[in-house]
Formats: sequence, C-alpha cells, structure tokens
Amino acid sequence: MASVSVLLPAALRTAAAGSRTLTVEAQTVWEALAALTSSHPQLGRMIFVSEGRVRPHVRLFVGDRQVTGAVDAGESLGEGDELRIVPAIAGG
Repeated sequence: MASVSVLLPAALRTAAAGSRTLTVEAQTVWEALAALTSSHPQLGRMIFVSEGRVRPHVRLFVGDRQVTGAVDAGESLGEGDELRIVPAIAGG
C-alpha cells in the first residue's frame, strides 16, 4: 500500500471536518476513494451516485492527469501521489 494525499476543495471540506488534505493507504484510485469514504461517509454521498459511480460533475486527478471512467480509476498509485477531487462549479 502507498500513502496517498487526497486534496479536497472547499466545497467538500465540511464533510471531512474542515480538512484540506487527507492521507489514505491505497494502491489504486478506487481503493483511495473507498478508504476516504469509509472514514468520511458524508464525502461518499458527495462524490458518488447511489450506484457507486462517481457523480458526473466530479472530476478526479492524479497529479495533473484526469482520471476518467472505471479503467482509469483502477490506475495504480505510488507513495506520495496526490489525488485531487474537483466538483464542477455552476453559476451564472
């Protein structure tokens, strides 16, 4: 397992007791998300739809690369990698 930093935007921090960065032990993006939402269930409701898929308006990045779909979500993570969760912001 690798120690991975998960960076949360302001919109999600209230679900993680105000934390900007959380550290999880994971080997893949999905494992990181599972560990994150296991310890912070409210984040799970903000990131996933009921079927366990990532919400359409949520983007995931490993470093500068966007993770898309189930194939990329199985992407391996290494020690010190950063996973960013970015919800789309709408306004007008």
